[in-house]
Amino acid sequence: MDRRKVSDILDTYVSQHTIKEGGGGLPSNIRWLEREPICNSESEAEGKIKALDRGWYDCLAVRYYHSKNNGPVSSATLTNACEAVNKAQKDYNTLKDTARAEFFNRKSEFVGCKNCGSKLSLIELKRLEKTNCPLCGGNLLSPTITDRLMKAHDKIVKAQKKQAVERAKAEAKRIKADKNREVRWLVKFEYHT
Repeated sequence: MDRRKVSDILDTYVSQHTIKEGGGGLPSNIRWLEREPICNSESEAEGKIKALDRGWYDCLAVRYYHSKNNGPVSSATLTNACEAVNKAQKDYNTLKDTARAEFFNRKSEFVGCKNCGSKLSLIELKRLEKTNCPLCGGNLLSPTITDRLMKAHDKIVKAQKKQAVERAKAEAKRIKADKNREVRWLVKFEYHT
């Protein structure tokens, strides 16, 4: 970019719009802030200009990335993977809540721990809100329910792995799209009429 050409164009513009006041051109030289990090968007560049503006007809320019692709890179498979994780988690929580409700609503007063052989009061377990033995930590749920909970948990893990793969693919697409962006200058100038 030819900075002198930009300054000349803006000088001419200001001179034409201030012809009644003598048409003197830009009140100050443009500060080209090339040591500042490149902004990720035009709106971020506007914010940086506001932050770095010294006031009193300060003219300055900052760089920003202009992407040829508008909007974030997304894919239907990533969306589906996220929905699958949410569904697997919801199914697991529903199953867990159902298992707890069935465990605490049983008719017997005592529950036996298969791990340590203890006989535990269901009333005390309800008070503690535990489905594990308070003495040895063993699981008090039936093997069938435990197996179903483990399978539901495995579905969550599998869905999360697929989601991570799809997220990595989307990130790779975003990086590739970022390579196609160009650096532009946002110039702010002020003049008095």
